[in-house]
Amino acid sequence: MRCEICKSPYRQEIERMYFEGYSPKQIAVYIENTYGVKYSVPTIKKHLESHLDPKNAIEAVTDVDRVLTSAEQRLMKLNEREELIEIIEDAKMLRQKAKKMLMSSTDLKTIEVWSKVWNVAAQRSIQAIKTVIEKTKSQEVKQSIMELLQQMWGASEEAN
Repeated sequence: MRCEICKSPYRQEIERMYFEGYSPKQIAVYIENTYGVKYSVPTIKKHLESHLDPKNAIEAVTDVDRVLTSAEQRLMKLNEREELIEIIEDAKMLRQKAKKMLMSSTDLKTIEVWSKVWNVAAQRSIQAIKTVIEKTKSQEVKQSIMELLQQMWGASEEAN
C-alpha cells in the first residue's frame, strides 16, 4: 500500500516545499494550518526519504530560479556594491549547474544533494540581494526587489 503522502492531494505541494528548503516540521504545520489536514513529521520524513517525485524538484527549482534571476537582473542595473554582485554571480553559476544536474538525474539521492546545493546558492543570492536593498538609496529599486523577494520567500520567512 502506498504511503499516506503519496495518496494525498497535497503531495506535489509537500514535495515542492521540501525542495524549496522547508523542513518536514514546517511542512506539517503549513499543511495543517492551510488545509486542516494533519500529517505527522515522521510520515512526511518517510515519504521524503522513499517516494520523492523528481519532477517536483525540477518544478520548484525552476519557479524560484525564475523569480530570483529577475531580482538579480534588476540589481545588476544598479551597478554598485561590486563584492555583492560577485557573490550573486557566483551563486547564479552554482544554481545553474545544480539545476542542470537536477534535470538530468533520475536518482533520488542525487536529486536531493543537488537540490540542497541549489538551495544554498539561492540563499546566498538572497542574502546579497537583501544587503544591496539595505544599502541602496532608490526607494523604487528597493520596492521592486522586495516585491520579488516576498513573492518567492514571504511564506518561507513566515514559516521560520
